[in-house]
Amino acid sequence: MNNAYLVKYRMRDGRRVSKLRIIAESIEAARVRFHSAMAGNGAERDQYRVISVAIAVRQPRPDFEKVF
Repeated sequence: MNNAYLVKYRMRDGRRVSKLRIIAESIEAARVRFHSAMAGNGAERDQYRVISVAIAVRQPRPDFEKVF
């Protein structure tokens, strides 16, 4: 079963932490897909650093009451 994983990473030349959501079967598969996605964008492995990989938790939608 596929899960959504949130990969946090930082480019070597910047301070900003970026996030990318990856759909995969396991954390290891999510790391592989992340590296493939970054390579597809033209980034080499020495240009970024993975900070963390975790299961993305979906927040429940708030219930809105209709007031007329």
